[in-house]
This record gives sequence, C-alpha cells and structure tokens, in this order.
Amino acid sequence: MQHRFLVATLGMVWLALSTSSASGEGCGHFTAVREKMQDGGTRELKIDSAHVLATAPWIIGKSSPQLQIDQAARIAEDWRLAHSDRLGRFAVKEVTVRRLPCDGGSSDHWYYFVEYRPAVATPLNFDSEWLGILFDGTVVEPTVQP
Repeated sequence: MQHRFLVATLGMVWLALSTSSASGEGCGHFTAVREKMQDGGTRELKIDSAHVLATAPWIIGKSSPQLQIDQAARIAEDWRLAHSDRLGRFAVKEVTVRRLPCDGGSSDHWYYFVEYRPAVATPLNFDSEWLGILFDGTVVEPTVQP
C-alpha cells in the first residue's frame, strides 16, 4: 500500500516537473557565475530561465542560432562602450554559447556568456566583468550584493 502511494506521489512530482519545463516556466532564475569581491560583497549574473525558454531554440546541426555570435559580440562591445566610465579599459575576453542548465542540460535553449578582462591594471574591486545575452538580444547585467 505504501509502495503504491510512493509510486503515485513520485509520478505526480515527475509530471509537475516535466509540465513546468514544457510550459516555459523553466527552473526560475539561475546563477550563471558568482564571485566574492575584495570588499566582501558578492557579484553574480542571474538569468531568468523563462526568458531564455521564450527565445527560439537552437538545435545543433538542424538550425542556426536566432542571434549569431558576431551580433552578440557587437552587443557586448556596445554595452562595454556605454559603460566606459567603469569599463573603459576592459576588453572582451570571450563570447561563449551556453546551454540552459535546466532539464539536466538537455534543453535546446541557449544564451551567450560574455567575459571582459582589464586591458591594463585597474584598481577596481573585481578582476572581470560578465554579461548574459539572450538569443533575442536581451542583455542581462550582473548584480552586486553588499
């Protein structure tokens, strides 16, 4: 009797989880990267999985990304220039495509992760800067917690 109850309960949990992913709710906000700053604060890049799921999927070998990497790099550079008071001496180190980490990493939804590094020594409270760029061109900026 308890075994059937457990199986039924697990089945309902599985159904709820699979339904939430299929409906576009995703896994909530996930942290793409987090670091402790020199002053003890925390900086992190949190991305809303529902927003990523709302973009067009990319199936490797069958389609092209909705936003091409050269377009993402241009958005990243424009963002850096718009924040030149703080990031003027930073340069794009890399632009990578990352899979949405929900569903065990089997999702066909992706986003670009951008990392900036100082081009010269800088007295800032951090060593790098990051940015998320979704396939619809939305920019996700890092947040700071004291």
